[in-house]
Amino acid sequence: MDPCRGEECEDQCRLEWYKCDCECLQQAYPAPQRKRNWTACLERRQCHNTTCGECTGAGTFCDKRCKRRCECNCAGWPRRDLSGEWEECFIGTQTCEQAHSACVRECGDQDDCKDKCYMDLLDCSCACRTAEEEEWRLWDECKEKSEGECKKERCECDELDGECSNRCKRNCLCGCLGITADRLDDSVQQCQIDNKCQTTREDCLKDCDKASDKAKRKKCKHACILTTEKCNCECARSRPPKRVEIIQHCNYLS
Repeated sequence: MDPCRGEECEDQCRLEWYKCDCECLQQAYPAPQRKRNWTACLERRQCHNTTCGECTGAGTFCDKRCKRRCECNCAGWPRRDLSGEWEECFIGTQTCEQAHSACVRECGDQDDCKDKCYMDLLDCSCACRTAEEEEWRLWDECKEKSEGECKKERCECDELDGECSNRCKRNCLCGCLGITADRLDDSVQQCQIDNKCQTTREDCLKDCDKASDKAKRKKCKHACILTTEKCNCECARSRPPKRVEIIQHCNYLS
């Protein structure tokens, strides 16, 4: 991992370490023991009475998220944010609920099995991400994994043509967005100018600075970057052959 610079990065590193540590503990304990430990933690930390400095009063959505954060921390899912996006994700996890219902049906009268189903539901809900967060995570992971291979891509570039090589690499990384890109000519850059890919990004990032807290600013910046990458990749997207070329090819085959 690259060395951290700044308090936010250091906090994130500590959070990832705690998550790793907790996941090992989760695997080490059977479900009934995990549930007992979780229940004891709820009581010890008084999650039902906990308060968070970010919240303005009791009974608010923020207050409910504060209590859920405490519950998730006890389950081995430490979180820092109290964003509304997490709330929407937490209460809207249909796949988590469906998986839990199916799991319980298979248990019959086995309490140990039901405990496992419940803890799996808790894990699913507490690990929940919004669609935007998940898209960013998948793109970021894919980009990191593909970086080395994409550097080796040569396309049809001359060895001394650095600009062509850079476009070739960027086209390769477009695959992480599900876009097949292979155009290398200057029309790509013109398209990006016409579609204001870069200027839209700059304006978007400026708007992010107006967000009220770090979590919202971070989420906003991720959205800006992804939108720009999609704009750039769409301009380099592989184009289907022109209709006349298709007709000529079909005539040749016949």
